This record gives sequence, structure tokens and C-alpha cells, in this order.
Amino acid sequence: MVQPSPDPVELLLRIFADTPQDGIADAAYLFAETEPNQDSVFATGRDLIARKRVRRLLISDCSPKSGYIGAAACRTAMIEAGIPAEANEETPMETTEILHTGIEADKT
Repeated sequence: MVQPSPDPVELLLRIFADTPQDGIADAAYLFAETEPNQDSVFATGRDLIARKRVRRLLISDCSPKSGYIGAAACRTAMIEAGIPAEANEETPMETTEILHTGIEADKT
């Protein structure tokens, strides 16, 4: 059965008018990116930490694959991007041949 498309007006209201919850979230997961795209993800993570919206930033613990530089290199790049080392944490990811956002979303 095909799901009906969501009402675009409702989506826009949820995106632009939803109020954030009070307090600090325990963590935010940063989806794996290719090296040319990771700076924008790191900038958002750095902003979340700086504004005290999250305590930790989680990344996949997997090795390099599908354009992702791997956990060790990612942690180093996060620190170089100004994210405090103590805020970076690896989260276990099942061993897979490839890595994509669908796999990450299901496993985190």
C-alpha cells in the first residue's frame, strides 16, 4: 500500500515553527559523510556543542568504506574542526560491506 504524501504546509510548520525542547540532549549522531562533505556536518556538531544543545557527538565506529574516512580519521578531523575530543564518541555499527544513511539510521 502506498503511503499518502504528507501535507507540505504541515511539514513546513513542523520544520519552522516547532519549538525545541528545553535542556541538553545527551547526544546527536553525525551521519558519515564523504571527506569533501564532512566539514558542514562538523560545523553543525560544533555549533550544537557550543550552544549546549548536546553533550556528545556520536559517529560510526566502522572502518573506512563508501567514502567515509573511518572512525579514527573522523575523530581526528572532528578535533581539527574545533570539536572537543571529550565530546566525540564512537557508537557500534554492525559490520556491513557498505555504509549509507539507511544502515546508520537503522543501527543507531
